[in-house]
Amino acid sequence: MTGKSAELVEARLTPQAAADKGLPVVPRKRPAEAGIVHLGLSNFHRAHQAIYTAQALDLEEGPWGIVGIARQSRDVLDAMTDQDMAYAVLSLEGNSADIQVLQAHQELILAVTDPERVVARLADPAIQIITVTVTEAGYTFDAHTGGLDLDRPELAADLSGRAPLTTVGQLAHGLRQRYRAGGQPLTVMSCDNLVANGTLLQSLVRQFLERTVPAAERAELLDWCHSQVAFPGSMVDRIVPRTSERHRELVQSRTGLIDACPVPAEPFSMWVMEDNFATARPCWDRIGAIISDDVHGFEILKIRLLNGSHSLIAYLGMLIGARTIDEAVADPDVRGAVEAFLDEMAETLQTPRGISLAEYRASLLRRFGNSATGHRTSQVGTDGSLKVPARIPEPLAIRAAAGQRSPMCALLAATFVRVLTDPSVNEPQVREGLRDPALEILTSIGSRHSGESDRVRAVLLESGIFPAQLSNEETFIADCAELAEILRRGGVRAAIRSALEQVSSEPSDPGDGVKVPIEPSPARAK
Repeated sequence: MTGKSAELVEARLTPQAAADKGLPVVPRKRPAEAGIVHLGLSNFHRAHQAIYTAQALDLEEGPWGIVGIARQSRDVLDAMTDQDMAYAVLSLEGNSADIQVLQAHQELILAVTDPERVVARLADPAIQIITVTVTEAGYTFDAHTGGLDLDRPELAADLSGRAPLTTVGQLAHGLRQRYRAGGQPLTVMSCDNLVANGTLLQSLVRQFLERTVPAAERAELLDWCHSQVAFPGSMVDRIVPRTSERHRELVQSRTGLIDACPVPAEPFSMWVMEDNFATARPCWDRIGAIISDDVHGFEILKIRLLNGSHSLIAYLGMLIGARTIDEAVADPDVRGAVEAFLDEMAETLQTPRGISLAEYRASLLRRFGNSATGHRTSQVGTDGSLKVPARIPEPLAIRAAAGQRSPMCALLAATFVRVLTDPSVNEPQVREGLRDPALEILTSIGSRHSGESDRVRAVLLESGIFPAQLSNEETFIADCAELAEILRRGGVRAAIRSALEQVSSEPSDPGDGVKVPIEPSPARAK
């Protein structure tokens, strides 16, 4: 080995190398046993659930090492393996960068090359908790029916009997093997941005089992799943951008160590979970997690205010040429649109106990304006066909029932259609990294329809992307079509002005807003 190569090996970030340099390493002692499997070895998991678990282990030892499952890419898996399972988390704000090194993971598996090993780990009696962050796309469900999306080829392959590669298939196979091995209790917690995520995941796994398990075994297996496997709901919140070379260079300049897979994140972090566990758990609540009987309220608060406004900033930002979220929200026109969107959404929800709506809104705008994270508009705009249709219809229906229009929701829909149906509206540098499972459908609509009004109607009413009940909201469809035409003829700033004019022309509510109570989630309505 050359001297230069040896120097690079010596400079690689590992728990020991970090400790030798006086960097904070959490937990201080790596757990001796693994008790958690996490599906989705993403940046978000590594900057959220892994940190909560690592910090909890420093307060209370337990068998809570994490087995991380990467679905397809081995980049992070290989980098962490080379670094003795360690990586740095950069907490970025302004000019500050707080760095801590995590060593919470005990084992990493690449699902696409070793699906049987994934199932075996899920079935292992030593595993007590499975957490999941695979994004909305990873649930292979039909958002309109709430059931399995049987048209998805990867799900069809799992249902046909191959070694499972979908999240639902992995869980179903793991539960079946676990039951056959003695049936130790298990907790499975979804941590994705889906309303009633625990209940949804439980239903999808049950549907998979009903379709694949022989009748002679099915009833007892499903009874065991019902009584011994818990699916608590949760809400997670932290802005975690993609890792860039800038973040790697920052770690090296601050620590003198080479980290191939650091995770950038904002300082803010939140985790709300339902107290519905079939097993023990780490003392997550002692380091800031909230145990609540109103997870659904927190979900609605985040999905409508944070996620909805984040999408609006992303698409408006891309249309004005902003590459990052902070650049977009610093634009006065975009900020005005976001403020109005937050007003519109706030009228459709009840704030969970202990949360100040004014403070929550102010914190969102501060977080969006954090230039240190470098969060790309194209990253936030990715998978919009799964996100936007889930964020508009319910508040739209609530406002329509109260006799109110939703011009800011219409602006979100119109900008989504504009960006996704016509790739030429953005410079390549702005659009870089934008992905969407319905991109082929959307660009085809853009090719077939030259008029913006026709494109909007095709996307909202004919593409299958938005729920069918949207066809009942003709006023909203007309508002979207009008804003889309303005986007094309007058540009994004003219469309923002038009939407804000509609807001100002809405009759004022003599009360405190729409104030429609949030219905309890199915998980709490049992």
